[in-house]
Amino acid sequence: MRLRFNFLIILIVIFSYAIEELTIFQEEVVDTARFTEYYSYDDEDDQGEKILSTNYFIMQRDYVIDEKGKVVTQSVEEEIEETPVEEEDGAQKVKIIFKEHTVKKGDVLQLIAKEYNVTEEIIKINNPKNTKILRIGDKLKIPSENGLIYKVKKGDSLFKIAQRYGVKISDIRRYNNLENDAITFGQELFIKDPEMKAVRKQLVDAIITPKKPTQLPKPVNGLVMPIKYAGESSPYGNRFHPILKRYIMHAGVDLKAKYIPFKAAQKGVVTYSGYKSGYGKVIFLKHEDGYETRYAHLQSMNVKKGDTVQQGEVIGITGNSGRSTGPHLHFEVRKDGRTIDPLRAVIR
Repeated sequence: MRLRFNFLIILIVIFSYAIEELTIFQEEVVDTARFTEYYSYDDEDDQGEKILSTNYFIMQRDYVIDEKGKVVTQSVEEEIEETPVEEEDGAQKVKIIFKEHTVKKGDVLQLIAKEYNVTEEIIKINNPKNTKILRIGDKLKIPSENGLIYKVKKGDSLFKIAQRYGVKISDIRRYNNLENDAITFGQELFIKDPEMKAVRKQLVDAIITPKKPTQLPKPVNGLVMPIKYAGESSPYGNRFHPILKRYIMHAGVDLKAKYIPFKAAQKGVVTYSGYKSGYGKVIFLKHEDGYETRYAHLQSMNVKKGDTVQQGEVIGITGNSGRSTGPHLHFEVRKDGRTIDPLRAVIR
């Protein structure tokens, strides 16, 4: 009888052990090699792993016992909600988008900046050719974040760039998806929230950086440029007037020229030498073949009405008279009474 009792005890123990081994598990560690299409990883500094995908699945396996007492499995996929990838410091990667703003009637830089929640300086520095004078139809590139595009120069490093603009190296890496501090010559980097002092200095440097003066070109239609100039401050055509604050036709081209002598573009007769509203001190020259040239905003004139002048003869000094925002030479060319682009008239 005792033998049967002991045998029964052993059977109960064995049965209990078997039941424990067959306990229903709710989750199982899955061989990730079978599901490599769902995620990728890279090594962190602490030798841990970081999931880079933003959309992946946890493979879960449920164990159940069927009607015949057999253990069977059912696989369940639980989709993880997509979330932005984060950097080590918890900062989310950001994609910078440049929007295009088409200048329309009534636009001013201050209002455009307010509309896009950026500063005027940021618009200027990202559009160096289009913000001196706003013209209807001009296209402005405006970033989705307050920042500028910087082109890497020889000798640059992330440390130097960060120091120049008063930003963190980690922010430059973050906004440009850089894995390390390596950068290359000519690479474009987005600099978020740069110090305005640095931006204004860059804008000023771009204005005052001396350029090699343009030599007098070969005559076309008998015309030559009246000065050796370092560029134009306002081209020919429809423009937003800096003083009148409205769009009007600019009949000539404004050449950068600070109180220097200028010459007659072609042999001609002085038809006017004096002061006119808007022009300030101005000289009109009548030439052959229906051409006329005008030279405005002068400091002084060396000729009077009726004088005949030769091509290349000094006829006055550039200045800042009349409706002007700074010393320059306003140069006009007219053909049969109609204005034409001076740069096209002189240089084909």
